[in-house]
Amino acid sequence: MDDDCRSESTRLGGEPPDLSQTGRWFDALFRDPVGMVSLLAPDGTILHVNRTTVESLGVEERLLVGQSLPELPGWSDAARERVREALATAAGGELAQFEAQNRAFADGRWLHVSLWPAFADDGSVDALVSRGIDVTQERRTRQQRQRMKRQRDEERELLARVLETAPVAIFVMNRDREIVKQNGHLQRLLDEIGVDSVTQLTDSDRVTLLDADGTPLETPRLVSDRVFETGRPVGVEYVVDCRVDITEQERQHQTLQRSKQRITVLNRVLRHDIRTRSNVVGGYADLIAARVDADSPLREFADVVAETASELSELSDTARKIEQIVGEVDGVEPVALDTLLAEALETFERTYPSVPVDLDVPASVTALGTPSLAEAFYQLLKNAAVHNGGDRPRISLAVRTPETATDPVEVRIADNGPGIPVEEVTVIEQGEEDQLNHGSGLGLWFVNWVVDGVGGSLAFETGDGGTTVVVRLRPSR
Repeated sequence: MDDDCRSESTRLGGEPPDLSQTGRWFDALFRDPVGMVSLLAPDGTILHVNRTTVESLGVEERLLVGQSLPELPGWSDAARERVREALATAAGGELAQFEAQNRAFADGRWLHVSLWPAFADDGSVDALVSRGIDVTQERRTRQQRQRMKRQRDEERELLARVLETAPVAIFVMNRDREIVKQNGHLQRLLDEIGVDSVTQLTDSDRVTLLDADGTPLETPRLVSDRVFETGRPVGVEYVVDCRVDITEQERQHQTLQRSKQRITVLNRVLRHDIRTRSNVVGGYADLIAARVDADSPLREFADVVAETASELSELSDTARKIEQIVGEVDGVEPVALDTLLAEALETFERTYPSVPVDLDVPASVTALGTPSLAEAFYQLLKNAAVHNGGDRPRISLAVRTPETATDPVEVRIADNGPGIPVEEVTVIEQGEEDQLNHGSGLGLWFVNWVVDGVGGSLAFETGDGGTTVVVRLRPSR
């Protein structure tokens, strides 16, 4: 270094500098109170570091000297590759700069690093100087500005959509009383009133301004002026022959009311009347079966009647559960799936004790849902058993946990038989029934309504080995 300084001074025509003074200058430059300065070999080996580097990293200098810059802990793979590329550029004689995060710091700082070559007398690069500046705060500020810009853009886009889709007249005015945005409904309203612009809505023959409590204002003024001055909402009433045709809306409302009334009546019939009468039919079928010989054809007929009555009664029970449980989906909250599945499995094993269920349900898995999911899982287990005509029916129940924070939790119920009939699945996937396509009961509809109500989804995978019903639920964060 001393020879280089002496040679440089001679080329400039001056006297060689005092070596002790040159050393002090070097120390002063190297002792950067802001930047982390290091002297590196061309291959990136650390030869010397300043005190700022030691204090920033919180390690002793002896632990850094001899280490390779790209191999220091805290770099990600991508950052490590950027360090290597910058070293190659600087070793080739050019200035190199890069920005990367190093997680060796407690807060994962972002560093802006500059690397420049030091040349020997023969023009070769014999050392590199590195200077790193902590730009974490600047980067966070940039990111915050970018987020704010995205938020403003989203708000502008939302405002544009509201203006175009809202079924009311809307305009946006700034504090200079300039209209900066308006929608088509406003222009149509102005045309109906017979004025050219919003600013003409102060004609006392055409408009009455009301305060928030409904009190008419004495002097007609533009509604926006009153809002700016008082900071309070102002109602406006147009005294014009302007009517809105709500015939279609009223017709739809009446149709909905009639549909609600029909559903209420049919639900009552399904829940109460059919159940009561099916119990009567079943009771008489049992009496007939008890009074005829075991080999009599009437005994077989009575058994069929009793079984059908039992199915009708069970259908009524499902309808009652639908009425009681589907309304709960408004209170979605994190629920323990292992607990709900255990409850569903307990009910299933009481009803179908001869059908084994293979379990793969990890503990402590939660998802967004309601307690009504337990009944939905039971219905799926029941369907897997009822529609399995094999000699040795078997069901598997498994839960797949999400791989990422956005992936759903999956509950998979599979059977080894022909599975749920295609027509049953089709109507659920289409979301409606008709005379040609309809299901045979309420169980799958119940499951679909509950799962959809908690924000989940229902899917069916059918193959040669049976049917798998997949319930996907939102993870609870």
